[in-house]
Amino acid sequence: MASFNMASPAHTQHGVSRRFCPSPPRMRSAKGTMAALRALWRLRGPAGLRAVGPRLGPAPARSRQWQPDVEWAQQFAGAVMYPSKETEKWVPPPWNGEGRSSTPGTSIGPPLPTSLVPPDFPPVPPVPPELPPVPPMPRVPPCQDLPLGLMDDIYEFVKNFSIRIDEVEEMLTNNRIWKNRTVDIGVITAEEALNYGFSGVMLRGSGIHWDLRKTQPYDVYDQVEFDVPIGSRGDCYDR
Repeated sequence: MASFNMASPAHTQHGVSRRFCPSPPRMRSAKGTMAALRALWRLRGPAGLRAVGPRLGPAPARSRQWQPDVEWAQQFAGAVMYPSKETEKWVPPPWNGEGRSSTPGTSIGPPLPTSLVPPDFPPVPPVPPELPPVPPMPRVPPCQDLPLGLMDDIYEFVKNFSIRIDEVEEMLTNNRIWKNRTVDIGVITAEEALNYGFSGVMLRGSGIHWDLRKTQPYDVYDQVEFDVPIGSRGDCYDR
C-alpha cells in the first residue's frame, strides 16, 4: 500500500517545529462549495438567484397569472363539456340552471314547528357577554362565574314561559301542516323495532313500554314523578 508520509520542509516558530501538509479532502470540498455560492451570487438574471432581503433566496416570478373569465367558461356550460356535432344541440338538464337562480333575501331555515311560535311569546334571554363561550380550563368553575342579574333574567323567562306553554303545545301538536308531514310517515312496527335493535323513543313510538329512566333510573329520575308517553302507530308523529 502506498504511503502518504511525504517529506515537507519544516518551519520553526516560537521553538515549535511544524511541517506543511496538503489540505485535507473535507477542507477542499468546503472551498469548492464557497466558490459555487460565489458564482451563483454573480448571477443577476431573472432565471438565477438574487438577494431577497437579508437572505439569499429564489427571485419572485415576473410573469402575469391568467384567470378564467365568464366568456371562457361559457364554452363548458352546455350539456357536455366537449360537445360534438351530435351533442351540441342537447339541452342541459334542469339542475344546471339552479346556480343561476337568485337567492332569497331572507333565510328562515328548515320548516320546523318552532317557526310558528307567536311573535309575542317571551324570547329566550340572550347569553350575557360575561359568560365564556367555552368552559374554563381546567374544568374547575371559578368563583363568581355568573354575572349579576342573570338569575333574575332566567327566572323571568321561566315564569312567562309556563304561562304560555300549554297554548304553544296545542298549536304545534295539532298543527295541520305538522300532522300531514308526520302522521303515517315512516311506520315501524313493534316487531321491527325489536329486530332492528332500536331503543329509547324508537321503541316507545312503536308501542313498547321501555324507558331507562323508569327501568334503570339514573341521575335523579328515581326521585321525580313523570309519565312516559307510549305511541300506537309507530310513525313519526308518535315518535
